[in-house]
Amino acid sequence: MMKRYLLNFLLSFVVLFSFLQSVYAKAVIEVKNDTPESCSLALSGPIADGKSLTLGWYVFAPGEEARIVIDEIINTEDIYVFHDCGLSIKKDEEQKKLYVRTDFKFADTTDKSDAQGYEEVSFVKLNSLKFVIRNR
Repeated sequence: MMKRYLLNFLLSFVVLFSFLQSVYAKAVIEVKNDTPESCSLALSGPIADGKSLTLGWYVFAPGEEARIVIDEIINTEDIYVFHDCGLSIKKDEEQKKLYVRTDFKFADTTDKSDAQGYEEVSFVKLNSLKFVIRNR
């Protein structure tokens, strides 16, 4: 009888842990700058309230590798990236036009199409949580 209660408790704990993990998921993206120049990177992804979070800038020196951890992003399969080191978009890559702040760090969840200091750029969808900045 005690084993049964213990088993039920453990099973409930596993289910609760899985649920909490999905609710409080975070995106961890490994980035490497494979160019001879410093590059700035911006990311965009879905957050819990049905909006998207667009944020930047993450600056990478030539050859630098680092992880970006974003607690708010809930779906790692729907993250888009932009960088200022000659990002070119291939025909088969999914893209999204978004606005980035050109002169300061930013973290936005609203449309900035009419905001001063922002410009529209094309983000590409990440195919993996490992991204290499390359001049294409």
